[in-house]
Amino acid sequence: IRCDKLVAKYEVQKEGKDIGKRRLSYAEATGRMVVINGNEDGEPVEVRCKKAIMRDKVVTLRGWPELSMPGRLMKALDSKAYIEATTGKDGGFRPEGAFEVKLKQEPKGEE
Repeated sequence: IRCDKLVAKYEVQKEGKDIGKRRLSYAEATGRMVVINGNEDGEPVEVRCKKAIMRDKVVTLRGWPELSMPGRLMKALDSKAYIEATTGKDGGFRPEGAFEVKLKQEPKGEE
């Protein structure tokens, strides 16, 4: 993650198999441009926005979010649009508001 400011809060596990271990429970990244790189099903994903808030397994992207992944680019068309992304094996993206989606063609190798 690249950002101008990052606030993170950790909590100590109080039950289960990870008792006593610290885990990230909340994070807020802000800046002129917040960039988060990750992957979905082994494919690279890049997100750009002005504010990203993570609570448990949900990341909310606000401030003109853009989502770039192989085959498509999704860009907000207004300042109210946002994306909620759920992390983990059952994760996914849920855009809310007006977005433009462009399909990208992957470069083909020489034959």
